[in-house]
Amino acid sequence: MPSEPATSTPVSLLEKVREAVPDRDVLLISDHPPSPVPEWVAMTLSSTETLAMPRLESRHACGLILTPWMEPEQVDAVIAHLRDFLSLELYVLHPGDTLEQARRMGALGLRCLEIFDADGQPWGLNHFSLKTYKKTPSWLNSRFWANPQRWNKFRW
Repeated sequence: MPSEPATSTPVSLLEKVREAVPDRDVLLISDHPPSPVPEWVAMTLSSTETLAMPRLESRHACGLILTPWMEPEQVDAVIAHLRDFLSLELYVLHPGDTLEQARRMGALGLRCLEIFDADGQPWGLNHFSLKTYKKTPSWLNSRFWANPQRWNKFRW
């Protein structure tokens, strides 16, 4: 189990996340949620509750994961479950800014939005959205889809 940070997630960081997700109710995933929970958080779940949650008919608009109290493998599993089944958009707030963390987040489809400094410690904010995850390549369109220039030239 990771060592518990001396303090909980700084409230200033949560407010910066709130600026990134205005006018939305947020699903917060944390094993030690901030006290008091901000009013803009619609629901709070622990990491084990999240992994036990079945696929939903409709996804939450936005999910926020606070990772300081989770093992790296558990963080990866929660991110994948939330990304694939529970939310359309996902933010991950984690302490530290290492190359290993950046690679892990990138491998899960997240991109770094910003690095914050709170009480002398760096915190990374990563983001995933189904809408902007993959850009459509220029060759993937109806013009090139069926290779009309090769019709009647080869016998398949």
